[in-house]
Amino acid sequence: MERLLATAVQMLAQSGASEFTLQELSQRTKVSIGSIYLRFHNKQELIREVQIRFLDRVEREHALLINRLRRRGLHLRQLVPIAIREYCVFLRKHADLLRVFMDARQIPDNKIMWYVILHLTFVVSAVLLGVLDKISFAAHRKE
Repeated sequence: MERLLATAVQMLAQSGASEFTLQELSQRTKVSIGSIYLRFHNKQELIREVQIRFLDRVEREHALLINRLRRRGLHLRQLVPIAIREYCVFLRKHADLLRVFMDARQIPDNKIMWYVILHLTFVVSAVLLGVLDKISFAAHRKE
């Protein structure tokens, strides 16, 4: 299963969702097409599973990034530019799959709205954590 999904990730990143086929995935992984269809009813369901796993990984990596920045104890003025730069590196690292999953032509408007809200939540959380750290650091300094 993991090999199948890892290969699907590679294929999606290389050629996108429109060129991705379960037949080619079957050939590359040496997993029968029947076995793939036992797990996934169709191509979209498999792509959705890849997307869910990808977003879980992105969430974990994002949390590590935020924690790494918090531990540096930077002032907000220093934190924001570094956080933005690190976030850009993070987005560049995942650009191939993000491009596939952000193909807006295939996504209904209400889902795009939720994706934007989720993304903005990450950004706002980073800024708020910086502010809270600054407040708590100042409180500890007074003691």
